[in-house]
Amino acid sequence: MAPSLVRHLSPELAALATARSAVRRWLEESAVVPESLHEELMLAGTELCTEAIEQGGTGPIILRAWTDDECVVLEVEGPETADVRLRTVRSIWHDEVVDLRKSILQSVCDDVSRSRQGAARLVRCRKRMS
Repeated sequence: MAPSLVRHLSPELAALATARSAVRRWLEESAVVPESLHEELMLAGTELCTEAIEQGGTGPIILRAWTDDECVVLEVEGPETADVRLRTVRSIWHDEVVDLRKSILQSVCDDVSRSRQGAARLVRCRKRMS
């Protein structure tokens, strides 16, 4: 099992490059995850972080990655916006983008789950290594 990755990111689009770089470095250093999965996992990590940023919360976004016996797990935790009006406006403008992002995650990952933990929103994807 590879050591896990935990990275705190600011809730702004500029943090996406940092997230992608962190996932890339973690994958390269892990030596457990097949290289053939690296690009897909970097894409998934970036999409998860983008989704968290677009939720509009003001707190940090936490990117986590780890492996278990058969899967790579990427998880992003981000705050929800408390302003329902802002969420509504964003959902009107971003429905198609959100659908596209969900399609990308579902095509790249074997399993995608979304949940809430207190005031935070968690999105987790799993990708089998075999």
